[in-house]
Amino acid sequence: MEQTNNSRNPSSDEVIIIAENQQYAKDTLLKSNYKRVSGISRVTIRRMDNQLVIIEDPEVYKAGNGTYIVFGNPLIDNFGQKLVIAQQKARQSVLLPSYEGEGEELLYDEEDIKLIMKQTECSENEAMHAFSRNQGDVVSAIFELCQTNDLG
Repeated sequence: MEQTNNSRNPSSDEVIIIAENQQYAKDTLLKSNYKRVSGISRVTIRRMDNQLVIIEDPEVYKAGNGTYIVFGNPLIDNFGQKLVIAQQKARQSVLLPSYEGEGEELLYDEEDIKLIMKQTECSENEAMHAFSRNQGDVVSAIFELCQTNDLG
């Protein structure tokens, strides 16, 4: 069981609880060549799996060789997963049924279909068919429709 010390912060009525082991570590750091760094309000560490470790209001100590030690309450934020969700929402995509009978559906942005229609002066249905036949490649769909219009 870990014992704690209660101490009062002179600037507020909030009680700060510091574990004895943590206080001992801080005292040891100050006795060695570590200096406390002031003015840091947040420390963010990105792990290899795109998770973020965020420490708000940290206590940061720095040694002469550039080594840092950070004390605080870490919050884990799965940045990679949030990024994928945000990209999906930003795209505001709609499902386009495959016209080739493959049973597969493509994601498309209405702006893609409008661009194909504008560049080739074709109907929305023709643009969707070309988009589907070219597996969602806008440039290939435009090229295909331009060739068809030139031959027709």
